[in-house]
Amino acid sequence: MSRILLQAAIIALISLPTGLAAAAIQSSAPAQAPAAVPDDLAAYIREVAAQIRANRQQAQRSINTMAAAIASRSLTGENLLYAGIILARARRYEAAIERLNLYLSGSPANRELALAAIIEAASWLDKSYDVARQAYAAYAREFASSTTRDPLREGVLLRMGIEESMARVALLDGDDNKAAAEHYRRALAAAKASTPGSVPLEDIFRLRWWYADAIAADGRLDEALAYLLETRPMVKDDPRIALQLEDRILFKQTDKMMSERRYAEARAMVEKRLREFAPDPILHRRVSKLLDRLKLVDSAAPELAAGRWIGGGPLSIAGLRGKVVLLEFFTSG
Repeated sequence: MSRILLQAAIIALISLPTGLAAAAIQSSAPAQAPAAVPDDLAAYIREVAAQIRANRQQAQRSINTMAAAIASRSLTGENLLYAGIILARARRYEAAIERLNLYLSGSPANRELALAAIIEAASWLDKSYDVARQAYAAYAREFASSTTRDPLREGVLLRMGIEESMARVALLDGDDNKAAAEHYRRALAAAKASTPGSVPLEDIFRLRWWYADAIAADGRLDEALAYLLETRPMVKDDPRIALQLEDRILFKQTDKMMSERRYAEARAMVEKRLREFAPDPILHRRVSKLLDRLKLVDSAAPELAAGRWIGGGPLSIAGLRGKVVLLEFFTSG
């Protein structure tokens, strides 16, 4: 199996949804009875990678089943690498890291892929963030500069995935938006250095909006909004992605207006643009909820209504004006 073909197969596995998305898939795709572990797991990876495009849930079921089978098996050589990747895709992150480190302790032929897989697996474990950082440091020393210039789609996607994983570590371990933004920037730089058309537009757009979110959270809201506006020409030929972009722009514009106390203007803008999101029910619902929240801002508080008052009352907004009031909401049943 050639290195490029192996990379393509592993990239297909690495690009499977992880975290909550993987949990959702696995809830409907439990592992089946233990499978027989083939002598050459590379062939299995090539096979399951081909399944992913046709049926992602079926591929995930296959991965879960194989992970259960190899979890207690003693493996050697390149099979340690393949086993680590399979275990990571089945969300058995600790077992994956153990196999991958064992693989790296020898003289591995695919050290770059092993480090990438460790970074990905460790980024989902709060007690393994330092493991991800150490693997990233090793990757940066050995491979980052060459991969950034690699026009092959597999090399670029590998670098993009690594930087996304490290952005996740930065956000989950310390809420470091500045560091996350830098990792997203590096991922975008890798995409820009690739052969035109080799990276899907949706992947580039996703990175651009995450980058905008990170710099906005870092206090650079104007820069984030300008960056999203610059993205419009890139996605104008894809109506679905273009609408998603307008959603992100609208929210950032609203944040800016609210920070400047332009409450009425923000409400009017969102109300005016609500209809254009009708083609996408999820986005339309998001914008509708945003409008509902905006209507509460800088408006009179509603009167307190209670069927029965305990320890006093009834109370009114007018009677409480000028006083500090603590509201406690609870439910029972």
